Amino acid sequence: MKRHRWAKKTDFPLARKSERACYDCPVVKVGRHEAEGPLERDWYEYWRDGVRIDDGHTVPACEPVEVQV
Repeated sequence: MKRHRWAKKTDFPLARKSERACYDCPVVKVGRHEAEGPLERDWYEYWRDGVRIDDGHTVPACEPVEVQV
């Protein structure tokens, strides 16, 4: 299975998240950080074409898109 190659992280401090796009496929890795009182939670979500594609436990496969010329 091919591994993702992530671009540099873009931070969105007001939204409490960061995003990284894969160089080879249209997957975006979103890092979330939320605080509820004394509890803090961090997790990752994976998105493709505006649709969340992860199950919360595993990283989706890197499936490069072929470019038509």
